[in-house]
Amino acid sequence: MQNWITPKNIVVCILITPVLLIPFFYKGGAALLPMHLVIMVASYIALAQTWNILSGLTGMFSLGHATFYALGGYSLAVAMVKLGLNPFVGLAAGIVLSAFFGLLLGAISSRLTGFFFTISTIALAQVIRTVAMQWTPVTNSITGLKIFRPIVSRMVFFYVAIGLAVAVSIFFAYLRRSRMGSMFVAIRENIHLARSLGVDVVRYKTISSIIAAMLASVVGSFITYYIQVVDPNYLSPLISEKIIMVTIIGGMGYAWGPIWGSVLILLEEFIRGTLGARYAPLATALYGVILIVFMLFRPNGIVSINLKRSFGMAIAALTPAKNIEAAARPEGK
Repeated sequence: MQNWITPKNIVVCILITPVLLIPFFYKGGAALLPMHLVIMVASYIALAQTWNILSGLTGMFSLGHATFYALGGYSLAVAMVKLGLNPFVGLAAGIVLSAFFGLLLGAISSRLTGFFFTISTIALAQVIRTVAMQWTPVTNSITGLKIFRPIVSRMVFFYVAIGLAVAVSIFFAYLRRSRMGSMFVAIRENIHLARSLGVDVVRYKTISSIIAAMLASVVGSFITYYIQVVDPNYLSPLISEKIIMVTIIGGMGYAWGPIWGSVLILLEEFIRGTLGARYAPLATALYGVILIVFMLFRPNGIVSINLKRSFGMAIAALTPAKNIEAAARPEGK
C-alpha cells in the first residue's frame, strides 16, 4: 500500500486547509477577490489535469486544448441564451460535442504523430475559432454570448470549483495507476515497442483524447456559467499555453503537477485583480521566465524537488561550522 504521508503531501494539506476556510475568514465584499482567485486556480488545476491525461500520460502533445474548453462554454451558452434550455442540457451537449471532436483527434493521431500531430491540434483550434467568429446567428461573433442566470452565492462556485479540481485530480491519479493508464504510458514511452507488444495504439490514443476532451468541456461549462460570458477568446492560444505551462512547471505525468503549477494562475489573477487587466500581460512574461528557469534546472517540474533533501541542505547551511565540526569530532578528542 502506498504511503501518502510524505513531506509534499503534508505541505499541500497545510496550504489547502486555510484556503477552504477563506469564506469564513473574510466578511462581506472582502471575501470576493480571494474566493475568485481560488475559483480560477481550481478551475485551471482541473483543466490542466485533462491536458495531463492527453499529453502527460499518452504523449500526445496538444497546443489546441482550449478547443474542448471552448466547446463546453459555447454549448452551455447557446443552450441557455439561444434555446432557453436548462444549463445541464448545455453541459451534456458540450460533453457529447467534445467527445466527438476528441474522437476526431484520436483519428488524426492514428495518421500523424509527434510534431505533425501538434500542428494538427493548432489547426483544429483555429477552425473552431473561425466558426465561433463567423457563425454570428449562433455565437454572436466577437461579441460572444452573455448568460443571464439566477443569482448564486460565490461561495457555491468556490466549493464547486474546489470539488471539481479534487475530483479530476483523483481521477487522474486513479487512471495513472490503472491498466489503461499503463497502456497510455507505454504509448508515450515507445509507441513502436508498445505496438509490437500488442497494444492497440489507435484505440488507446482515441480513448485518451475522448476522456480529456469530455472533462475539459465540463470545466469550460463551469467557467462560462460562473463568469456569465463566452467569446472567441476562449479559443485563444494563450489559454492553451497557460494550461501547458501550469502542467510542465508542476510536473507532466503526475497528479500533483498541475496542483503545484497552479501558482502561476494565482499570480496572474492576483495581478489582474490588484493592478487591473492592463497589467495582465505582465503575468504572461513572468510565465515565460519561470518556464525557462524550470526547463534549465528542473525539467521534470516542481514534483521532482526533494523537500527532505532541500530542508536538510537549508538546515546545514544555517548551522554554524563550529557546531558541525564538534559534532563530527570523536568523543575524548
